[in-house]
Amino acid sequence: KAQWDREATRNFCECAATQVRLGNRPTQALTTAGYKGLIVDFNAKTGRKYVQKQFKNRWDDMKAIYSAWVFYKNKATGLGWVDAKQTIMADDDQWVALIVIHKPIKAFRHGPLDCLNELAIMFEKANVDGLSSLMPGVDNVS
Repeated sequence: KAQWDREATRNFCECAATQVRLGNRPTQALTTAGYKGLIVDFNAKTGRKYVQKQFKNRWDDMKAIYSAWVFYKNKATGLGWVDAKQTIMADDDQWVALIVIHKPIKAFRHGPLDCLNELAIMFEKANVDGLSSLMPGVDNVS
């Protein structure tokens, strides 16, 4: 089982963002070449021997966490946002209730996500941010 401590997560995000910059994420996920590059770069940096499935699982986890961060930051709480701490304004009981409903937000209970710049690169135009919506068959009116 992969161990995703803070250092491993930072290296993962840096290596994954590099693959995205190289054009190896044409849709929502990395291409086969993107995963190969990620595996080689990450394992070389860390000395770990993780495989594609572990990276795919981590990609999916990080996408869920980043998508939740963007969603709550932009729109969804009704509780408020603390810019100085880059997190939701809520007391301990509210946090417990929110985490039960939306588990990924636990990652930013005490402050912003690590590697925000890399996460933005990794998931740019590949996550729901709550700022807009379109319905199939309905003209987009600006």
